[in-house]
Amino acid sequence: MGLELSCQLIATQKDERIKKALATNLSDLLRYQNMLCRYDTMALKSLDIFSVHGFPVGLVQCESNLLGIVSPKGINIGSGGWTNIIEKYAKAKRYCDAPFEVQQQGSRKIQVPIPGEWIGEEREGARRRDVIIECGNSADAVLEPESLDAVFTDPPYIGNVQYAELMDFCFAWLRRLVGPGFPGFDRISTRNADELTVNVTEGRDLSHFTEGLAKTFTAMARALKPGAPLAFTYHHNKLEAYLPIGVAILDSGVNRHRNGTPYRLPKGTPASGCIGSARVGPELSV
Repeated sequence: MGLELSCQLIATQKDERIKKALATNLSDLLRYQNMLCRYDTMALKSLDIFSVHGFPVGLVQCESNLLGIVSPKGINIGSGGWTNIIEKYAKAKRYCDAPFEVQQQGSRKIQVPIPGEWIGEEREGARRRDVIIECGNSADAVLEPESLDAVFTDPPYIGNVQYAELMDFCFAWLRRLVGPGFPGFDRISTRNADELTVNVTEGRDLSHFTEGLAKTFTAMARALKPGAPLAFTYHHNKLEAYLPIGVAILDSGVNRHRNGTPYRLPKGTPASGCIGSARVGPELSV
């Protein structure tokens, strides 16, 4: 009932920017407003349905307060309510106005401001920017050769996360709210036969994943300016999962840069990964 009423109120908004912002917040809210959430007894708050990248069915269900709980001092308590979600969104907007880096200083993490930087389309006193967000196949993107200063990507981790199967949970609500005429919502499901994940049930194997990743890296390498970086992050706990990354780098013709180094997470964490950096150029630097 609460979610339906929220959607009805959002749908009445005349300002499209506000309507889209509230719809974005709703998609986050949906992850907590369901009977598949679990309660974190250490953090004393509910965990969203995708906290483990799946649909876990716990023995004890946890239903978050829809509006949120605010302390007498105005501080949000717990998670999963509208006040929590709006606070998170506002924090992201503040970051856009004043971006910063996080650096480790001894045992503390400090925020280091980036002077003059901002994220967005327009800002008073600054030159307007063109920001384009598209939902589509990166390998098929039409990009001018040598036109990109950099490419940053976070490829799917083979079959660890079935993104489309998970996002259908939110998509069903958002499609009714924003309408099928909105880009990306002209389908009845987020599932796609060409999705770049390994999914045995859907018949997508390692070859499918490797070929798709190689095509994407190749398309991006063609559009990068000479010497420009193609940076990525990738995680998996099986060695063979890194073969597609190697094939993609070789097929694309980019050179692995010395900053592309493997790393392992803290002891006790059953996962490893790598942060890679490759550049378009004639020489290989390792």
